[in-house]
Amino acid sequence: MGGALQLVLQEEVQRVLDHFSSCFDIRIIFFDAAGRQLRVGGNSPSTGYCRLIQSRLYGLDRCHSMDQESQQKAAAEQRTLCYRCHAGLREAIKPILLNGRL
Repeated sequence: MGGALQLVLQEEVQRVLDHFSSCFDIRIIFFDAAGRQLRVGGNSPSTGYCRLIQSRLYGLDRCHSMDQESQQKAAAEQRTLCYRCHAGLREAIKPILLNGRL
């Protein structure tokens, strides 16, 4: 297991993530390099608005596809990527790099 992944999985990091998510009422998710969810701040679900858009208009697969595309672009460019999702919300993806590796 890589150093950055070990850091993300530590309970202290989870507590900070939970508090940050709660204070700012935002959903923070850590993904691994393959795009699988590792941690969700506060274990918060998607908002009711997101679930409505996913169930009525676009579907969950389209949202996951956009997330994966954005993750890949942010990783390739090694920078934070901000974008508007299908539901019209602002999202951001920040790749975590250790010695130049995702």
